[in-house]
Amino acid sequence: DELGKITSGIEYRVNESNQAIRELQEIRLGKSIPDTLEGTVKEGAEQSGDAAGQPNVVRGKLEVTTTLETDTLVNPQELYRKAFDESSSGDYDQAIKDFRRFVKRFPSHNYADNALYWLGETYYSQKKFPMAIIEFKKVSEEYPNGNKVPDAMLKIGLSYANLRDFKNAEDYLQMVLEMYPFSNAARKADLGLKEMKK
Repeated sequence: DELGKITSGIEYRVNESNQAIRELQEIRLGKSIPDTLEGTVKEGAEQSGDAAGQPNVVRGKLEVTTTLETDTLVNPQELYRKAFDESSSGDYDQAIKDFRRFVKRFPSHNYADNALYWLGETYYSQKKFPMAIIEFKKVSEEYPNGNKVPDAMLKIGLSYANLRDFKNAEDYLQMVLEMYPFSNAARKADLGLKEMKK
């Protein structure tokens, strides 16, 4: 166990250094400058969330990254919670920034699919359905085995319904029923299909 911790620490520092070198080379070559120069995070704290996007399992070590610009630690759980709270309280612009920041910094984290899903929900709450569809589709494209895929597909269907594109709406809601028949999303999809037929 002790040897594994030492090895993980070394891998983390090597990855962090390599990422910083790549970013500095991009700046030197005149490519776009990132918002902050940041270290790469080795996948560490593996988690899963329930349907509401709340943390319910924590495995492994605490995952943090150091930003060279501010020299502060960014805890992925805290960033995710901050974005989630902002979305819930109606601070949509900041929530969108923080969810995007989370996905960019921690693409391998088990909350990454949840962050994409709630990014879509933030647009959905504002009735920006085309943007919501884009983000919801990324959930299944980038994290096909993630726990938010059924809910994302449901929301794609409901977004199309709100746009009065009933053909696409029906296709997605039907897919939820066929692919995830025992999920909570399937129950809602069934209700959505019945509502559209009225």
